[in-house]
This record gives sequence, structure tokens and C-alpha cells, in this order.
Amino acid sequence: MLKKAFGIVGMVCFILALNHVTLLAAEIDAPVIVVIDPGHGGVPGETEANGGANYHDVYEKDLNLETALAMKKELEEYQGIEVYITRENDVEMSLKERAEFAKEKNADMFISIHYNASADHLFYGSEVWISAFGEFYANGYGLATHFMNQFREAGFVDKGIKTRIGESGSDYYGVIRHCAEFGITGIIVEHCYLDDDVEFKNVDTVEKQRIFGVRDAVAVAEYYGLDKDSSPEKILPAPEIPIPDAPVLPDDTEPQNIVCSIQSFDEKTGSAQIIITAEEKESRILYYSYSVDGGKNFSRLSLWDGEDTMKLEIPIGKEAAGTLQVRLYNNYNLKGDSNLISFDYRKKSQKSDKKESYDLEDAYEIKILPDGTEETEKTVLTDGTEMIDIVIIILSLIFFVLAGVFVSLLVAMHWNKKMSR
Repeated sequence: MLKKAFGIVGMVCFILALNHVTLLAAEIDAPVIVVIDPGHGGVPGETEANGGANYHDVYEKDLNLETALAMKKELEEYQGIEVYITRENDVEMSLKERAEFAKEKNADMFISIHYNASADHLFYGSEVWISAFGEFYANGYGLATHFMNQFREAGFVDKGIKTRIGESGSDYYGVIRHCAEFGITGIIVEHCYLDDDVEFKNVDTVEKQRIFGVRDAVAVAEYYGLDKDSSPEKILPAPEIPIPDAPVLPDDTEPQNIVCSIQSFDEKTGSAQIIITAEEKESRILYYSYSVDGGKNFSRLSLWDGEDTMKLEIPIGKEAAGTLQVRLYNNYNLKGDSNLISFDYRKKSQKSDKKESYDLEDAYEIKILPDGTEETEKTVLTDGTEMIDIVIIILSLIFFVLAGVFVSLLVAMHWNKKMSR
């Protein structure tokens, strides 16, 4: 219901905006005009957005600038394009000022350069954010596909081309929203995550940051069909994406109906073979992680490579006991948890050789039902100690009974002698 409400409000805003802007045509007169925007900038702390993400003693704003400058330099080698940049040094700019700069240049496309981070420091991969509305969506999606192609070729995880809606029902991100007000398609490119130690190794030098910029330039050139030797009169972007009839809303639901089951256990390696089934109808499952302590601690995110079902082998230890749970994330970072499964692969013969050391749980066998719940059954210990105890007790009872009978006979004989006198 909330998504529908946002969609209606957003569509109204979009229709009203049509009265004030001229949308891009599918075919563009050369030269195409592109504005590159290095995100953030200025003194960190003066505003929340100045520095951007800050990890490993670097600020995102500096990486954005290096990548954007390299992108501009490379794009200027192509014919049929004019390239501008919102800032060439470390200065503060508002989101609207950036869009206004693009308007002054009569831009066809606005590309905001960024690097990513997450509050929980869990994620990795590359993503592109675009408008949810009309031709802005179609043009943005077409360009974004070429960025994602470059990222995949470089070995980065494809987190997708996505939209995000604000509380007002319009685009959430300011630069995308403000650009649309001026009739300009805007996108935000998130290259990789600075707070992921593995991905940070791809941007830990200026040279590596500039490599991203060159790839970005290639993505733009491929989208517009540009080359370095000849200038076209007309430019037809490819692929040409159909204009949606309604806003393309983001996924706001986590993966559903997640069920995990243990199929087998390898005593030699200490690995369990499990099967996970789940549903994700609006986007796609991207990551999984697992916990063997009932959800207290989870493994680093790994890539989901199934559709609705995935077979997986996880290490839990050769003599392990605990509770297994699987957690899935879709490409919008929304998570869902599976059922809990208790397991105990400790060998009974190695727990103890003495009766005194048996715990209460040693007398129970834990079984996992199909729905993931536990069932316990009382079992008989097999070391023979209980049988010996029972025999001793029975013999003791017989002894006391016989002793009682003997004493009773003696007393009876004594009284018989007295009576006979």
C-alpha cells in the first residue's frame, strides 16, 4: 500500500514537471554534452556530506575527484562529445548547485561519481542509481548498463541498476531529482565499497582510482556509440530502453520463506551439506551468510549463485554442537532469516568414560523435525554402569529380606522356649 501511495504521488510530481521541462529525444544532435560530478567536496565536518565516506585514512571526496578527472581526460579523446566537470578541486557544492551547473551547460547527461560504504560494513559490489520516472529512467538505465558491464569485466559484483523513492514520492537522491527538474537525466555511480577491506585494495592508490575513471569514460563512449577518430552528426544511444508507463519503484521487501535443512555431515572434514530455499519476487537474492551459534555471529557475506534453491557446504567443526541459521540479502540490502536448526555431532564414546561426568543432555538424543524444531527421546546409556547398579540394589534388597527373616526366626524360637518352661 505504501509503495502504491508513493507511486501515485511520484507520478503526479512527474506529470507536473513535464510542464516545465523538455525531455531528451532518443536521437541526439552531436556533440552530446556530458557533465561529470565528483561527489562531495569541501572541509569534512562543516557539513555532513563534505567528506563523504572516510575509511583507511582517506576521504571519498578525494577518490571521487581523481576518478572524475581521469574520466574527463579520457572522454575528451573521443569525437562528438563535450565534457564538463562540476569541480576540479576540493570545494564545497550543494546538490542543487551541481544540477544548476549542468543546466548552464545544456547537458544531456549528468554523471555523479562516488564510492560506497554501509552502516553495518557488510556489503561489497558496484551499483548505479537512476531516476524512477519516464524518459529519465529509460536514459539512465541505458547508460547504467554500460557502467555495469565495465564493473563486471573488472571483476566486481553487480549489485544492480536501482531506483529509490523519497517520502514525497519523488526521487530520493537530490542530484537526480534536481537534474530532472531541469530536463536532464542524472545518475549516481557507486564504484565499490571503501569499508570492505577486499574492495579497498582496488582503490588504494591514485593510479587505481584513475583506472576507474578510464573505464567510466569507455562506458559513456559505448553508450553513445562514440570513437576517437570520427565525429557523428547524430547520436543514437544504445541500448534504447522503453519508457515505463509508471514509476519503477524499488524493492521494499526482504527475501521470503527462507528454509534451511542439513542434508549430511562429513565427519572427516567437519563440513555440513545444507540446502536453502527462498523466494525473492521483486529483485534478486545477492548474498548469504550463516551462523552456527543461533544468530549471534554471522560469516562474511558470500554470493548467492542459485535462484530459489542453493546447495551449500559449510564448515562447522568435526566435534561441533550448536544452532544453524542462514541469512539472505537481496540487492537492495534487505535481509531475511531462515529457521533455526540445532545440531550435535559430538561422538558419544568420546564424551566420558566415567558415569560421574555424564551431563543431563547425554541421556537425550536430539532429532531435527522437518519444520526445524527439536524432539528429544530418552535413551539408555551403553557403558554398563547402570546395569551393575541395578544388580547391586537387587542383591542388597534380597540380603536385607533374608536377614529380617532370620532374625524373626531367632526371636520366635526364643519365645517358644520361654513358654515351654
